Amino acid sequence: MQAFNELKLSLKVVGTGTELERLKNMAKSNIDFVGRVSDQELRKLYGGAQAFVFPAVEDAGLMVLEALSCGTPVIGLNMGGTAEFVGDGENGILFQNQTVDDIVAAVRRFRSENFKADVLRRSALPYDRAVFKKKITDFVNHAAAK
Repeated sequence: MQAFNELKLSLKVVGTGTELERLKNMAKSNIDFVGRVSDQELRKLYGGAQAFVFPAVEDAGLMVLEALSCGTPVIGLNMGGTAEFVGDGENGILFQNQTVDDIVAAVRRFRSENFKADVLRRSALPYDRAVFKKKITDFVNHAAAK
């Protein structure tokens, strides 16, 4: 929130939670709180975004994969699932610390990059449900054959 206030760039915040009121109180007019949305609307938001900013630590990183599968680059913390799925400079920008300065620097760096949507989508393919299911099935079949 503070990083986008400093940058004076627009930001859409999707979802709800216990921190919502505190975040709204911190936000300036460049920040739009969208609230809870349907999966279809979420895909539209991902697809229409210049980037998906994810400064949190999440082991699974599912939101990161959702953004990439919609062709949207990720600006995220270099930890957890984000670090596993995002190659710095390849399909997004990684920052090291959850600080305003690191996020501002990452967003500024992002603005000088040129990410291709088809490359971003392909980077999420290895984690597609059907691909993952086939890999697990092949692994189990191979192990059972021994």
